Amino acid sequence: MKKVLFFSVILIIGSLLIGCTPQGKPSNTSQQMYDSGLRALAVTDAYLNGEIEVIHLVAYFNGAHEYLISLIQLGTYEGTHDIASIPYSEYSHDRIIDDNVHNLARHAQLRFIGTSRNNDGIKLMRNELAKSLNEKSR
Repeated sequence: MKKVLFFSVILIIGSLLIGCTPQGKPSNTSQQMYDSGLRALAVTDAYLNGEIEVIHLVAYFNGAHEYLISLIQLGTYEGTHDIASIPYSEYSHDRIIDDNVHNLARHAQLRFIGTSRNNDGIKLMRNELAKSLNEKSR
């Protein structure tokens, strides 16, 4: 009886651990958007860990947005070149990631100008982005 209980507990713990691990790049996501989202998570985590100031976070998001626009304009973005048709493209999940990055950037700007007095909004949007990338929340 103890062996059955022991193996049952091991099975349950194993199942939970497997369910909690990141799943990698979501389907319908371009590599560029996935990589951009991961970089946004890393920079946001650096801010939340106190490694960089909010001004650096805002500067990162301004640069990341310009970079993505340039990829689309130059035709080197593997997704669609027409932003309006992203929801219907092969990379429809890109739109969700892009929206989450924009929301995160907006909360960083609110924190920078002093409208937001804490990091709750940044942390919430960071976790939404993480969820859209199949990554762990904080």
